[in-house]
Amino acid sequence: MRILAIETSSLRGSIALVEGATLARTLEHQRENAHGETILPLIERAFGEVGWERGGIDRVAVGIGPGSFTGLRVGIAIAQGLSEGWGVPLIGVPSLQAMAVAAPAEAARRCVLLDARKAELFAAVYAPDGSELASVRLIPATLAAVTALTGADDVLYVGNGTALLPELPNVFRGPDTDLPHARYVAAAALSAQPGALVRPLYVRDAGAVRPALPDNPLGRR
Repeated sequence: MRILAIETSSLRGSIALVEGATLARTLEHQRENAHGETILPLIERAFGEVGWERGGIDRVAVGIGPGSFTGLRVGIAIAQGLSEGWGVPLIGVPSLQAMAVAAPAEAARRCVLLDARKAELFAAVYAPDGSELASVRLIPATLAAVTALTGADDVLYVGNGTALLPELPNVFRGPDTDLPHARYVAAAALSAQPGALVRPLYVRDAGAVRPALPDNPLGRR
């Protein structure tokens, strides 16, 4: 099975071409607000370097967040367009699940902590097979909040949110576990079942507040 995976929920935008369990090519960038202009050229470059035909993909996978509102919309829109254009299934993968898949194989439970800013963390807990043990949520960036979520001690912590809690034990830091990466979105999508409608997993609202304006004097009475 050949998969094109896209991940744009954070500053790092990445794409990956995977055939079965083999990574064929991965490319990435770390430019602020550049997913819209960068992801499609990275896909084109990857296909050219690997020599795959554009229509030879079996499914498209995309990280659905949580993370950057704009980044998620860009990545999902690109993935939807390619999926429809090629006539192949689209798989949405929670970005924190992809980070859990990147943890060492021998790890028991994996708690993923992603810096959500505002002294908060996006957090979730996963089993070694990637199944969800505690759903993605927004929690305070405190040791008490994290341990309340994980409970027992047999937990490996991954993600850039661990830097906010230097007292955390059992922290794993690797090049692809600080932020979500497309190669692990692809790995998680291998065993996923197509069919569910792909929507962004925002967790937090946009923070926009509707202004309290007076009634329109020209409106209907």
